Amino acid sequence: MAVSVDALLLRAGLRELRNAWGEDWISPLRAAYPESVSLRFAHQAQEDLLYGYLMLPRKLPLEDGVWQAWRARLSELGLAGAELHRLEKQLDLPGVSQGQEPHAHYVVETDADEGWMQEIERWYADEHLPGLASVPGCIRAQRWTNHDGGPRSLACYDLVSETTLGSVPWLAVRGTPWSDRTRPHFRNTRRTMFQRLSAPEFSQGAGVV
Repeated sequence: MAVSVDALLLRAGLRELRNAWGEDWISPLRAAYPESVSLRFAHQAQEDLLYGYLMLPRKLPLEDGVWQAWRARLSELGLAGAELHRLEKQLDLPGVSQGQEPHAHYVVETDADEGWMQEIERWYADEHLPGLASVPGCIRAQRWTNHDGGPRSLACYDLVSETTLGSVPWLAVRGTPWSDRTRPHFRNTRRTMFQRLSAPEFSQGAGVV
């Protein structure tokens, strides 16, 4: 069975990567996944959690056999604690602060009560993601379907700073009647504030955004 994929999500520990490969830890990843055309990374220091987005050149239908081979590449790198997930893009909206430097990367991952995922997807598409993209300090708003290990829905926001989350416009978008009806049906929810890693912090190579 083929699954449509726009990007790969790497979940790993930054210390594990640096212990394995030193400061230029991105080079082995780039060599292992030459299909990716750009790479973006964000780190949560308290839990030492790294999220890496390996962007593919276009939406690709991955057959199970191909996917298993791609996952095996990660095992061959010797990263026992790392995970690889297939992401399918649902929404990608430029924020009102597009063009500014992103210092924070906020991720909301969730499953849903039985029968509620379709409503949650509609809420994200019609109200929530466009609303948050319009908040000053939001550079980019995206939503993905995670086809491996979940939670199934992954929404992420590149922000000028962490303080955007507490701003009056952001809280207003979060506090709508539709939000109040929908959010109680989130399950297995994870909310994580990351710091975006810029290219000089982790690599000397090209192709990193």
